[in-house]
Amino acid sequence: MVSQLNEKDWSRYLSTVGRFEGDNYLLSINALGAILSLIHRLSAVRTDLTTSLQKSIPQSKNREAAEDSNDCMNQLKSLLTNLIIMDNRLTKQMEKLTLLIKQSADQSSLQSAPIDEWILRSWGEAVKDAYSHIQGN
Repeated sequence: MVSQLNEKDWSRYLSTVGRFEGDNYLLSINALGAILSLIHRLSAVRTDLTTSLQKSIPQSKNREAAEDSNDCMNQLKSLLTNLIIMDNRLTKQMEKLTLLIKQSADQSSLQSAPIDEWILRSWGEAVKDAYSHIQGN
């Protein structure tokens, strides 16, 4: 599901979180931190969902079945386990990143970052799709 953003709302959003400078869009560091923080929260949900799914898959009773790479359930459980491990590592790094971004904003060391508009549009469309999903659309 990919929703198109209303151009009026989109323009208002862009003017609120940053500014155009020539052909470049400069996203305020505070807005960048807020977006990354929200993505971090969504990543935590993804980790919880994959963990729940991984726990629901029964452990194989015999060793041969567990080693059978053609067994879809074993492949799924193994993949989920690896994703959970990677997610946990990434979560720790994202926590450090968001803290450092906040510190740099507080110290006025970094005020904005050049961001391609399509990246922000992709973010906005994902948020709108999530909202539509919650509404049952």
